[in-house]
Amino acid sequence: MAEPAPTREAINDRAAHHHSCIITLKTQLNTICPISVLPPEVLSEVFLHRAADWRVKKPYIPVVHDWLPLSHVCKHWRSVALGCPALWSSLKVTGSCEWMAELLARSKRLPLTVYIISRGPLAGSSTSQPPNESIELVLSSLERIRVLSITSIPGRSETSFELLDGPAPLLNSLSVSDLSSYFTSELHLRVHAAPLSLGCDLATQ
Repeated sequence: MAEPAPTREAINDRAAHHHSCIITLKTQLNTICPISVLPPEVLSEVFLHRAADWRVKKPYIPVVHDWLPLSHVCKHWRSVALGCPALWSSLKVTGSCEWMAELLARSKRLPLTVYIISRGPLAGSSTSQPPNESIELVLSSLERIRVLSITSIPGRSETSFELLDGPAPLLNSLSVSDLSSYFTSELHLRVHAAPLSLGCDLATQ
């Protein structure tokens, strides 16, 4: 009597098992690669050098995390990257609160370099932009921020300024730029005295 044909579930289970075995074998192969003999602290330094070599696609939008593919090479590299808080301490605020929260967590308690790009509503639109929860989340860690760069179209920086209310003991560089005339309208502030307390009245200065 012929054996019954395997079910779809059984085939999927076997495929998953073989896939798991292949991943295990590939991980073992990676451990015998020459670069795998580097201690994690040395590999972290390599990552940090790469992270410092930012590619700037536009003058006002630094590609802070264009090195992220390095953390996807293998499990070991990802583990080293996740274990290096300095890699995650420079961030460009995006619309994803989850990603911002993840970056704040991965950077541990290290000082932060923060870039805020506020574009506002589209030209000709009467719809106001909703509150930027990502900006609020990042600036809730104002006491950790060492470098803060705010770039916006005219009239859109108020959202960020309203959240700059509290002690900023580590802040030593504040840059506010007008996106419509980036090269001609900038405010740069170097702070040499700490601690500093920022208030909402900064928006009127």
